[in-house]
Parts: sequence; C-alpha cells; structure tokens
Amino acid sequence: MRNLKILFINNVPWVGGKIGSEYYHGDSIYIGLPDGTDILLDSGTEISGPNIAQKLIDMGIEKLDCFIVSHLHSDHVNGFPAVAEALPVSDIIFSGYGKQNSPVADTLFGTAEKYNIPIQEFRRGDSLKLGEVKFDVFSPSADAKEPDPEVDIRQQGDLVNNNSLVFRMSYGKFSALFTGDVHLNMEEKLVEQYGDALRSTVLKIPHHGNDTSMGKTLLDCVNPSLGVSLGRACNGIIWRKFCAAEIPLYATYTDGDIVTETDGMNLTVTCNKGTRDYTLM
Repeated sequence: MRNLKILFINNVPWVGGKIGSEYYHGDSIYIGLPDGTDILLDSGTEISGPNIAQKLIDMGIEKLDCFIVSHLHSDHVNGFPAVAEALPVSDIIFSGYGKQNSPVADTLFGTAEKYNIPIQEFRRGDSLKLGEVKFDVFSPSADAKEPDPEVDIRQQGDLVNNNSLVFRMSYGKFSALFTGDVHLNMEEKLVEQYGDALRSTVLKIPHHGNDTSMGKTLLDCVNPSLGVSLGRACNGIIWRKFCAAEIPLYATYTDGDIVTETDGMNLTVTCNKGTRDYTLM
C-alpha cells in the first residue's frame, strides 16, 4: 500500500508569473490515497490545464477517480477541459453553490456532459471515507445565500469565494485542511462553529495568500505543522504571522511544486529548497 501523497502544483512557470494577471492565481492539488484512488482538487486556469494534465501523465497516472471543485472561479476550474481530455475522470465532487449565471459553471457542466462524468454535491456535514482516509466537509452550508442571478457572477466574487468547499482530510495522525478562497469573515465563522475540529497537520492557505484571508484566528485554531500557499506572491502579513508562530510556510511561487507524503505516522515535505521530515503527534 502506498503512502498518502499531496502534490501542491506550481502554476507560475506556465503563465509567466505576472502579478495582477488572473492566471497567476491558479490552484491545483493532486491527492493520491493509499488505496490507489487518484484525486485532483481544482485544475488551475485554461493556460495551465494542459500542463497539469501532462504532469499527472508523467507521474504515471492513467485516470482520475475524482475531480473536486472548490468553487466556480476560472483560476480553479478552467483547466478542467484539458485535464478531462487527457485523462478519464470517473466522478466530480462539487458543492453545487453558485452555478446559476456562471460562465465557469458552464465550463464545468459542459465538460462533465461531454465526457459523461457524474457530479455529486457535498455540503456542510457531509463526509466520505475512502479506505482509511476520511473527508469531512465544513462549508458551504445547505442554506448558503446564493449569488443574485440578475447580477453578473463575476461581480459577486467575494460571495463565491466565501462559499468555497472547505474540508478536512484525515489519515492516521495526519490531517490537511483545504480552504478554497474563503475570506477572513468566513474563517472566523468556521472557527466559531467547528473550533478544534479544524486542527490539522497541513493548512492550505486560503485565497492564494491574499490579504483578504488567513487571519490569526484561523491559524491559532488549526495550529498546523506547516502551511502551503498556491499561486500569487503570498502577502507579507501572512509570512509574519507564520514566523511569529514558528510555523514553516511554503509557497509554490518560490518553492515550486510542494509534495507531502505520509504513512499516517510520519510526514515528509519535499520542494526545490530541500526535504523536511516531521513526526506526527
């Protein structure tokens, strides 16, 4: 049985790393489970999608058992058509939030229809167990306020971000909290509702390290062994928070691809600046 592997994919080389460009913010994370299940969480942008697909193929992955959508923004979904063209995808997990009046939803659903991929909707309180790995969904809620169908979805980005699919994956003593692009006010609501249930070994920094997100309240609650930021240049305020807490912070724009591997008892983190081992408590 293989270790649980998480690959935080660096989009920057494919899109030029131009600060201010929407393509600079692409999120995509590969998750390989011990039972052989292969998962992709988000798929970057239209530009980075083909490169993500090729990276997976080069890793020896022949199919994706599941594609998880954090939320309907182009830098998380628009690479999916290229991925689905290159690799068979068995299933899609999506919260169902914000799919009205959304060009990105059209991309997701159009690709699902083209390749006959079923879509499952997960919301707060739902859980999934695959072998010894458990997934618990914390957000969005079933009654989350939907975007106004009369207003262009692109003008309601904060609302869509705040209703990202937030979930915790656990395996043995290891856990990872995936936060999509939630903002500070949603972080505080999650802490108020879930408290210690959010505590995790790895924290995926919300919203690409933007200063809209990653408050001290969430950091103190999760108390991670390390944080990982994808996409844009992670804000200096966030770096200072992690330094003050003496928690290592990795970022794809500086560290390249970041790989975590665990047997549920120990954790190894590898990137272009080297390898670090952790014993899980």
